[in-house]
Amino acid sequence: MVAFCVLQVAYENRHIGILLADPTTTRLQHQEFYQDEPERSTRRCRHFHSHAPANLVPISLHHRKRKESRHRCQRKESRQHGQRKAKSGEYILVDEHENEIKAAITIQRYVKGFLTRRHILKMNLAAKVIQNALRAHWANRRNDYRPVKDPIETDPPLNSDPVNSPIIPMTTTTTTPRMLADLKVPRDGLMVFGGTDPTQLLSSSPSSNTGMEIFMYLVKSWTWKNVGSLPEPRTHFGIARVGYEVYIIGGTDPRYKTSNERNIAVKSVWKVNLKTGEWYFDSQYPSDLDHPRSHFGCAAKDGTIYVFGGNDTEARGLSTCSKYDTTFDAWEPISPMDGPRVSMAVSVYEDRIWVAGGVSKNPSQPVLKSVLCYDTGTNSWTASTSLPLPRAFSTLVVAHGKLFILGGAGPRNKKSKSQVSLPDVLVLDKTLERWRDVGVLNTPRHGHAAVAIDHQIIVLGGVSSEHMGAINSVEIFDLSTSHSQKGRSLYQNLSGMGAVSIQ
Repeated sequence: MVAFCVLQVAYENRHIGILLADPTTTRLQHQEFYQDEPERSTRRCRHFHSHAPANLVPISLHHRKRKESRHRCQRKESRQHGQRKAKSGEYILVDEHENEIKAAITIQRYVKGFLTRRHILKMNLAAKVIQNALRAHWANRRNDYRPVKDPIETDPPLNSDPVNSPIIPMTTTTTTPRMLADLKVPRDGLMVFGGTDPTQLLSSSPSSNTGMEIFMYLVKSWTWKNVGSLPEPRTHFGIARVGYEVYIIGGTDPRYKTSNERNIAVKSVWKVNLKTGEWYFDSQYPSDLDHPRSHFGCAAKDGTIYVFGGNDTEARGLSTCSKYDTTFDAWEPISPMDGPRVSMAVSVYEDRIWVAGGVSKNPSQPVLKSVLCYDTGTNSWTASTSLPLPRAFSTLVVAHGKLFILGGAGPRNKKSKSQVSLPDVLVLDKTLERWRDVGVLNTPRHGHAAVAIDHQIIVLGGVSSEHMGAINSVEIFDLSTSHSQKGRSLYQNLSGMGAVSIQ
């Protein structure tokens, strides 16, 4: 009698196929995988059991942990009695048959290889998401502008060169920006401006993928409310609050792309008054940036707004920096950084502006871990304590007198070469002069926004390599417990947005 080993293969609680091995040769004789038809796989397995020739003995291999204990008892009983009784048509492998054991090992090896290849495929796809985002910053190609068809049919024709053309006035924008509403109620929360889901087409419906929506989040009641809209769609812009005024600076307009599907940087500057809800977005006031920027660092200190690095219209990294005087409505250059830096984290801490991580133009070190400090009084840069590992697209937040960095994209450890979304939360330890781990986010992410409110840090949206795209999850990181809990999700998957506190 010839004994064959038959294995029903299951993955994630689904039957995905069957394997048949010959114990005399210990080679795989038959294989079938059905990833989309579990019923077909089950039916096919039953066929092997019910229609096998008389000289074939189907031997079923069980791998689930909850049956291991029972199998050990059965094997002990088999050694004592020399045989095993079949139960309901199911035959258990007898340990004393060496050939059957070799056949079982062959099947196990094949299944492990299949599952390993499936896991590697998922990891490779996740790595490509990060690599494509970083490659957009390294590219130095000729910029051939090609306007993308706007899905909003009411849009007027726009200039084919939106970078060199003036900002479109209110009478010709896609929609007149809605005045901010419901801002006089007692609140303790934040506001989110713009941002899109890059995997979806732009929409004209409010509270959808327009790239223009403004939402207010009340932390105590865990509620979102649509309170207005931007003059035009914007992503990866700079945002700063000075008193009751919020400035939206530069960024990209997702309606326009280059021939290689790269978003185009713009130089517009808009302002909205949180008291009156009135927008100022004329090309004459506020003054535009000196040149287009996107993916740059931005911070406000003592009534002055500072911008650092970023990408120009041809995705070339910038080391130049500028400051904007909100009183005199004027831009002027300041001391540049030591090299091009894109998608870095920026915050004001202890009377200096800190710039951490980011993307460089050096192929041997595409992601940075260095930290720079800018002194606004002396107009000079100094190096500070570097991050443990390189990271970009992260956020710097000051809370309870401490400086925190959350998430980002970079290698998992010093030996890893792939770039993935990171979940860790670090704090600057001034005594030990190093960055120290204080917790982790529930969802690894980069390209997100974060705002500190009292003893909590609210982390919003972004992109996750685990989810292979933009996400809508909101997390509340409690500084007293160093734990993160789930908050009320965003109205849609968002990345490239800006957020400010409205305390």
